[in-house]
Amino acid sequence: MKNRFLPIIVCWIILLPFVLSYKARGVELPTGETHETGVTESSADEFVLLRIPFLSPHFADTPVALVNEEPITMRELAGSMAYQHGQGNEGPGEREKESLKLLNRLINSRLILEEAMNIGLDKTDTFIAEIEDFKLKTLQRELVSNQISGLEPNPAEVEDLYKKISFEAKLYSLTFELPEVANNFLNVQKDGDFNQLAQKYIEENKAKLAGTEQYVKLKDFKPQVSELLYSMEVGDVSHIFRTEEGFLLFKLLDKRFVEDPAAKEKAFSIVFQSQAKQKAVDYGKALEDKYVTLDKALFDQLDFDQDYEKLKDDKRVLATVEGMEGNEPVKITVADLASELDVKSYHGADKAQQVKKLNERKELVLSNMLFNYTGKLEAHHLGLDQKEEFQRKVTEYERSKLFEVFMNKLILPDARLTAEEVRSYYDEHIDEYSSPGMLRMNSLVFDNRQDAESALDKLRKGADFNWVSANASGLVASDAEGILSFDKMILSLTALPEDLQQDAKGWKKGDFFLYAPSDGEFSYVLDVKDVFPPEPQPYEEAKQEVANVVFNMKVIKLQDEWIAKLKEVYPTQIFLINSKE
Repeated sequence: MKNRFLPIIVCWIILLPFVLSYKARGVELPTGETHETGVTESSADEFVLLRIPFLSPHFADTPVALVNEEPITMRELAGSMAYQHGQGNEGPGEREKESLKLLNRLINSRLILEEAMNIGLDKTDTFIAEIEDFKLKTLQRELVSNQISGLEPNPAEVEDLYKKISFEAKLYSLTFELPEVANNFLNVQKDGDFNQLAQKYIEENKAKLAGTEQYVKLKDFKPQVSELLYSMEVGDVSHIFRTEEGFLLFKLLDKRFVEDPAAKEKAFSIVFQSQAKQKAVDYGKALEDKYVTLDKALFDQLDFDQDYEKLKDDKRVLATVEGMEGNEPVKITVADLASELDVKSYHGADKAQQVKKLNERKELVLSNMLFNYTGKLEAHHLGLDQKEEFQRKVTEYERSKLFEVFMNKLILPDARLTAEEVRSYYDEHIDEYSSPGMLRMNSLVFDNRQDAESALDKLRKGADFNWVSANASGLVASDAEGILSFDKMILSLTALPEDLQQDAKGWKKGDFFLYAPSDGEFSYVLDVKDVFPPEPQPYEEAKQEVANVVFNMKVIKLQDEWIAKLKEVYPTQIFLINSKE
């Protein structure tokens, strides 16, 4: 049977109004059903209760609430529930109760979105540009995903890379401060014993031992070293590598292949990513052939390394992209490419150094520019922008961005903190910013409560602890299974059993106490040897954490105030109720 084992979180949904009454249709309800559904002869509206599985696709578009006549659907509520459970929160028994809380959060968010749209935050150029960029990137990902769907990496390539990754090498490595010393060593060792010469250079402080006698995986070396090691034979000496520690060379003492499932998985992933990337590049080129007219001769003669300043104002048309339906073709000029090269190459890098590398990037940058247009054209041609899943993603992104804009513009600016507020919260909640109290104790363990109480009475009357421990009846061996350990270690209050922690806060040095857990087979007499009170964290250390807490509290308060006002403006209806109501 379909969906027989579908995880079910049951809720009740009231649908209203229910246009035709039962009596008007001549349908008699069974005894008691009128009372259960809440339908009476005098009702202005009529209702029907539906028992709906949260994850059922048949009810995904069923409204659970309306905010200003805009529905919140079962799909949205189920999505919130899935996210909540992904955080490791409530178990199945709590999910129905949690659904009502989550629905209220969705309603609150929707109220803010309604107000954000009402004041036009979704009409700004910045917001519209962000949404269009999201649409474009989402369509591009869908196109590429379709191309690489079902791709299987070449098994021979995977196996070859796996062997390289899972090889281990044992090296005798040396580093030298000066390149000429390293070169001299490399030349001299050809006619002598590498180990003896290395020892001599180390003793004369001309070299340092960088590593020996341990196997290291090739994947842990830098790529150029790994490639060399894979091709070297045991006994070979490398050429010189420049590193942060100096100038490195090494002798290969041994190498071996080790079976490693994780390494094989990594090899599979690397080859897959490489082949997927190539397939995406080939697809991009195919779309260029389909939609673009490129002036290849002009492109080939462009020398951005030498002529960048001149080319950034060059208005010659480099490529023409077929227009969307009803629109003019898009023309990309040399200046457009120069501008994009500037953005891609100089961000976070030194311009003087990067300007010499523009020609290396021009083909890739132009391909990416063209794919922004050709990908959109192809996605529209295939109807990807009309698919329900794409439109849902766009709607969710629009809502999240609009909520973010509202918070940034209308709530967060009013959540400013003062130093006095932060300090006051710290002083009032000092316990939350203090280390827990600590205790050091000795203990006696008894197999029955009566003997434990007898020993406790003797200790409180002044008997020596060691004498009681040697003469009391009913003592249990200290290494018996299931015993809680209290002895001699310094324990924090939070490390004690939960039913003991509150009482322990008032203990003093020299006190004796009985601990007989109701669910345990042993009773304990505790001798408090030392008490270390809680230590507050210095304000300067805790200040930032405190400020974050106070700020979040202010934001929540301001948000609640806004929502209270918005509920008076935008009508809200809730159809979800607890199934036990």
